[in-house]
Formats: sequence, structure tokens, C-alpha cells
Amino acid sequence: MSKQAIGVGAVANDGTGDPLRTAFNKVNSNFAELYDFFSHVVGRWYIPGNIPNFNAGANPGIGSIRLFPGFVREQVTIDTLGVRVTTGAAGNIQAAIYASDPITKMPTGSALVSTASMSTASAASVTSAASLQLGPGLYWFATNCDNVGCIMDSITTNHSLLSSSIGSTTFSDILGSGGGGLCGFSVAQTFGAWPSLSAASFTALNGSATVPIIGYKVASIP
Repeated sequence: MSKQAIGVGAVANDGTGDPLRTAFNKVNSNFAELYDFFSHVVGRWYIPGNIPNFNAGANPGIGSIRLFPGFVREQVTIDTLGVRVTTGAAGNIQAAIYASDPITKMPTGSALVSTASMSTASAASVTSAASLQLGPGLYWFATNCDNVGCIMDSITTNHSLLSSSIGSTTFSDILGSGGGGLCGFSVAQTFGAWPSLSAASFTALNGSATVPIIGYKVASIP
């Protein structure tokens, strides 16, 4: 369906515009088409919206929560989170989702959901249960790893989508160095625990490709 424009007449109150019912039928049709385009399908895996390109990345290191922002486009209930290990090493990784502060747009509060440990021993897609209902909006997707050998699919360093959508208080962070823009944030944290991030000190990450990508599986809508 092509976009349906609402007739507003030549000048105000000239009586040539669309009747109220016709106008709102057009509004409903336009929104319905957008909703169908952006809607999820139950049982399928997705990555968060507004995510830049990704590649094999690099090891995120030990004792550091790595976070990236992602948009969920409609109300869904998820039941699983997962990452893809591209280079295996003995150890584990965990994943979590945090809310976004409506003012600062940064991670806040306790983790909304977190997974059990997922093995990074071999190159494979690894998943773990994580049941949560998400409303449409911005969330922070987080991982924490316990070894320095494994590599996961991670946000690339030559994109600036996060710089344009989240921004930084430091100008150099949004541009990075050598073409590497902002790709996420980190918080020092021992593996195995997910603290409140309301008063956390975040470190901007750019030019390192050490922010693993998280996928989520839709269990129901909503």
C-alpha cells in the first residue's frame, strides 16, 4: 500500500478536506502498514534494532560488563538470549538486559533479566533462558566474560550509529580513532553478578570491537 495523505483543503475550514472518519481511516491504514513491517514473529530470533554492522570482533576481557543500546520496536515476551562464539576458549559468558534512563539514555537500575553461564569452549551459537516482557523502547544489552581467549560476534568499530543515537559527553569518544566510532560502554564488574548501574561509572569503548552482540528469541506477542 502506498502512503495515504490526508486531504486538508486549500485553506483552513474551506470544507474541501477529508471528513474526520476518512482522515482517521487513512491514519489507521498507514500505522497498520508500519506495524506489520516492524512486527516480530513468534519463535524467531532477532538482534535489537538500531544496531550497526558486526563481525568476529575481539575478546571483551575478564571482569567487565560490555553494553550496547538497542531498540525493541513493539511489545514482546522473550524467553532466550544468545551470543555466537567465533573463537572458542575455556570459560563462560553471561548476558543480561538493563533499562535505559529516560533522561540520560544510559543503563540504569538492576538487570531486568540475566542468563546462566554459557560455555565459550568452542566456536558455536550459545543460548540460555531469559524470560522477560519488553515494551517498545530503548534497552541496554550486556555481556560479561570470564576469560581472555574467546571471541564473539561483536559490534564493528567503523560505524558511528551509536554515536548518533546515544552520544557521549566527550567529543573524541564519538569519533574514536582511525575511523572507529563509539561501539558501547563498559563497567568493571566481577563475573557472575549483575549490579545496579544507577550510579555506575561508564567507560566509552571505541576502536576495539569488544562489545559482543546479543540475540533474543520471541516467545509471544505480547
